[in-house]
Amino acid sequence: MEVLTHKFYEAQKRLLKHYIVIEPLPEYPVDLSAKINQKLMRDFFFRTIEELVEAYDEVCNTLNKESDNNSVEASQAGANLLLELADVHHFIMEILIYSGLEPEMLHLAFKNLQGENIPPTTQNWDVFQDIYQNSMEAVNKYWAEAEYSLYQCFSTGIPESTGLPIYRIRLNYYRVLSIQVEMWELVQALMSAANCLKSKAWVQGQRESNLVLYQERIVKATMVWFNILYMVTQAPLEDLYKLYIIKNDINYARIQQKY
Repeated sequence: MEVLTHKFYEAQKRLLKHYIVIEPLPEYPVDLSAKINQKLMRDFFFRTIEELVEAYDEVCNTLNKESDNNSVEASQAGANLLLELADVHHFIMEILIYSGLEPEMLHLAFKNLQGENIPPTTQNWDVFQDIYQNSMEAVNKYWAEAEYSLYQCFSTGIPESTGLPIYRIRLNYYRVLSIQVEMWELVQALMSAANCLKSKAWVQGQRESNLVLYQERIVKATMVWFNILYMVTQAPLEDLYKLYIIKNDINYARIQQKY
């Protein structure tokens, strides 16, 4: 059985092979005690937050189209939203890869954060599935306690123009508020991780960074991100992988076309 997490990593590394040359970027993982690499990670955090804001704009746009009861425009807004979520996920993947959190290490860190004792690592754990299942349970419990209406998303087909399966993202005002709060939690988690990296441009001396706490906060940020994915889409992770690959292929084609 294929491990979905490994497929995410393989697809992202296919792009990174080219971005390392284009930008250029260093080889991964990086030495996070080095000042230049801490600057790089902060740049990755900024890129992630920038895409997150674009995704939130599309959340609001989708809500407005739903409020207007325009199913065609609501479906297109949902497509745009999914593409923005895929963009965020690409940068989350780069943060994990450059931070040295390969699937096995991420699984250990996630289980440790959950307070679970686990045996020595293996190649077969699907940590993204574990994190996403945790998100599904947490979000459903939260919404049930808040008595929010759970609008099930559904596919409306694949437009030939994009090849993207359109999920009709059914939103109401209270659901958007909870998504907004969770997006802020992601920003806070990323900035908390950045705060563990003590080498800053204006600091002349050498200050020791807390790299253990840094990785813990990156895992926390990843968990929050999966909460957001489920809050917005309620789609199975297999479908989210398909959506990610569609945008991954678009990015790969852009690289080949020197976009």
